[in-house]
Amino acid sequence: MLIRQIKQPCADSRHNRRVSDRDETRLPAWIPLMVVILAAGARIAWLNAVPTQPTTDFAWYFERAIGLSQGEGYAVNGVATAYWPAGYPYVLSLVLTAFGASVEVARNLNAILTTLIALIACSLTFRITGSKLGAALVGVALAIHPTMLAYSGILASEPLFAVATLLSIWMIVRATRSRFAWFASGLMAGLATMVRPQAVLQPFLNLIGLWPVAPNSSRNKPKPWVFLIGSLVGLSIALAPITMRNKNLFGEFFLVSTNGGDNLWIGHTEGADGRYRTPPGKPDTPMNELANDKRTKSEAMIAIQADPSRSLALIPAKLQATFLSGTDAPYWAFQFTYDKLETPGMDTRRELFLAFKQINIGVTIGLLVTAGIAFILSLGGDRGRRMAWICAVQIAWVALVTSVFFGNGRFGFVTIPFQVMLLGGFVASLQEWIGKQPLPDPWDVTE
Repeated sequence: MLIRQIKQPCADSRHNRRVSDRDETRLPAWIPLMVVILAAGARIAWLNAVPTQPTTDFAWYFERAIGLSQGEGYAVNGVATAYWPAGYPYVLSLVLTAFGASVEVARNLNAILTTLIALIACSLTFRITGSKLGAALVGVALAIHPTMLAYSGILASEPLFAVATLLSIWMIVRATRSRFAWFASGLMAGLATMVRPQAVLQPFLNLIGLWPVAPNSSRNKPKPWVFLIGSLVGLSIALAPITMRNKNLFGEFFLVSTNGGDNLWIGHTEGADGRYRTPPGKPDTPMNELANDKRTKSEAMIAIQADPSRSLALIPAKLQATFLSGTDAPYWAFQFTYDKLETPGMDTRRELFLAFKQINIGVTIGLLVTAGIAFILSLGGDRGRRMAWICAVQIAWVALVTSVFFGNGRFGFVTIPFQVMLLGGFVASLQEWIGKQPLPDPWDVTE
């Protein structure tokens, strides 16, 4: 009897300790709830105040999605196309089929996607650093970030691309030791690739970004090549349908879309200034897409070989246009006539446009500078160093792609969550410095 009485408190103590450990490695429910409420309120107000209409390639995406929802396939005037990546139109078509083919339904989809960006980044921050304060900061910052609000109403593919990219990382961080997680990560990378072909290397970016800083537990850190194979299988399965569709219709294998040559041409031929230029031919006409792609790619390579120093000299302008262009989101958000490009701010919403433009420019520049400082300061703490490396790999990849092709504020959209997450990493390092002890490590917990 005495032995039982002695053992019982010990058992209770172990149980309480296990419960306490689990509590320390779980994100409190009030944090994501706060993020959702804040993001939803901000997006409802924005969508009502700024009734953005799709123009140029946003209208093109919307019309392709309508065609897909009506069983017409991914085509222009009945002719199959692959000029722009099909990932976003396919996903949008599913939503239009379920809820009706209207611009407002599409805008609501992007509002949900930008909310998901805030939630996933919030969860990732906690999972990587163990900092509840850092996670809350990241979620709130992305919930009210002006570019995120603007893209809630712009029918652009960037929010879906960012969600798929973040999920590809989250799958692994959430369950590092799970083979299904590696496979699911590859599937998400495949979805991201169907939106932007550059994501085809996401499994390798995940390996470079995550493995050097992953927990050292042998169960939680399997051999890198095993993880990579699982991710590549998922990626291949995700890309197989669109690849076979393009092969059957165009007679050749190519990666997702046929605009790669145009993109290279824009960034390197005579007259290039680092920003977007209208490519030769008509992008919305699917005739001879492959021939045009090969021609513009050839012209771009000739220009690069003829004067490589000129191409290198354009890199700073490309990076500036991608990472410091706070005017991009306001420009597209304040377009109010369907499929007609207009000068924004020339109507009754002029004051709102000018105010939002100045705010977005300030936030864009301020965040980039702050993120750079946070990156350096984060290196002083174990959790912050982990976050700094993961985010730096993703941002550097976007910078490299931009340097090869051309600069555009839309290309920098996917880096915004990672810039904000660097601030979360700094908060974690600061907490470690103040507390003089490591934070709990949710990434290394077996569940």
